Amino acid sequence: MTWPISDARIAAKAPGSTDLFADLRNRIVYHDGLFSGVNQASNAPLIANGSFEADDNLTASPTGWTASALTGGDGYVTTSDASHGAKSYVAVHPGGATNGGKTLATTDALPVSMGQAFELYFDAYSTNATVRVKIDALWYDKDGSQIGATENVYDQNGTFPTSWTTICVGLSPYVAPSSARFMTLLFTLGAVGTDPVTSTNIFLDNVCLTGRRMFSRTTIIAASATWTVPAGVTRARMQLIGAGGDRAGVILNGGGAGYCEKVVSVTPGQAVVIQVGTTSTGLDGGETTALGMIAQGGLNTGFPGSATGGDINLSGQLGTAKASYEKATCGLGWFGGYGSGSSASAGPFGGIVIITY
Repeated sequence: MTWPISDARIAAKAPGSTDLFADLRNRIVYHDGLFSGVNQASNAPLIANGSFEADDNLTASPTGWTASALTGGDGYVTTSDASHGAKSYVAVHPGGATNGGKTLATTDALPVSMGQAFELYFDAYSTNATVRVKIDALWYDKDGSQIGATENVYDQNGTFPTSWTTICVGLSPYVAPSSARFMTLLFTLGAVGTDPVTSTNIFLDNVCLTGRRMFSRTTIIAASATWTVPAGVTRARMQLIGAGGDRAGVILNGGGAGYCEKVVSVTPGQAVVIQVGTTSTGLDGGETTALGMIAQGGLNTGFPGSATGGDINLSGQLGTAKASYEKATCGLGWFGGYGSGSSASAGPFGGIVIITY
């Protein structure tokens, strides 16, 4: 396993100095790859030999990986099937609940720190869906000693794809122990305890870990809908604005809507039901809701809507005097959720939800 370079390693005659340049190479690859990934949201070569192209056919332990056979299991690089390039890795589960396939662990340690986010992509399939495939993250301190519990980031048991499928797993090191500085990944291809009954091959290829900036993508929802959390996303910033009120011939113009904001934990594939407030001539604005947050609409009497359930909850602006024909702003003071100046001045604005992830 490759760790940072200590002062002792630099001494010309220090033990281990012969592989100093290998450590320098790996450090440059990981640091350059990591920073380019986080700053540019681009693919970064954080896992070496993710497509197993660097190895000969039938190699049991691929370059950059540490392979271990489970009871009765086997595994090797193969040219019989691949999703990327000419090779892939196949683990063989012989069948039987007490048997398993093989584990693959990344040999080099990946530098991590609080607040960094990663996405793990890989292609895989099994000749029998009744197998269990797991991926675990292991955390280490600055000296290379494992700390905390091994954390499971992916577990598919009994319903694994039976044709090549690209799978994305979100890895967010903000859940790592505070003293964690490095991480390795452990793939279990055919875990013990799940019985495929007959001999089963589990293929793995095109393993790629990428770094990206948190909250770098945005979805805007202007009508009630269900938002499906994208693969690899575990946190999202939700901004809710209710609909503006439309004056009903009273003293004040329609009130501005409330504004609600919160960073929430989500699960890839989760269906988030979002209600977006609407209104029409002479009516109160409808409320906008999602995940327990409520941004109320402005009232047609001129009173503003409020908000609850967020980390930030702001009330809208009170409707101005009727004669001025001005629109009241929403709680945030920019777009969406304006109260109406009059039914003749374009009417009220509906609500909106902004999701950043």
